[in-house]
Amino acid sequence: METQAQQFDFLRAYIEKIIDESGAFDSLSEDTRDEFIPQFVAEAERRIGIAVMPELNEASAKEFTAMLESESTTADQLQTFWQTNVPELDKIVKITLEAFKKEFMETLSGLEQ
Repeated sequence: METQAQQFDFLRAYIEKIIDESGAFDSLSEDTRDEFIPQFVAEAERRIGIAVMPELNEASAKEFTAMLESESTTADQLQTFWQTNVPELDKIVKITLEAFKKEFMETLSGLEQ
């Protein structure tokens, strides 16, 4: 199975974008910045998972588990699975990421005070 990092490249790009927009990490070295990004990506992944898992019925949840356990599951297969089993996937991901961004920006704003 492809690595989770490959599956969620769009999340890394999204996180990098909001970090750049915030300006809060401008003074950090690239190495330090690279230490934080995976943590933010993992949190975004967690929130998306929490948002989409309730949309699965018992059969699709079992199918998802089998896909995760398989060494041959590709990112494309997972994407197809989510789009087939969660009709509102794009909307759910968008809303979840917008809420994540808002909270992220509020937290950074609070740190700057």
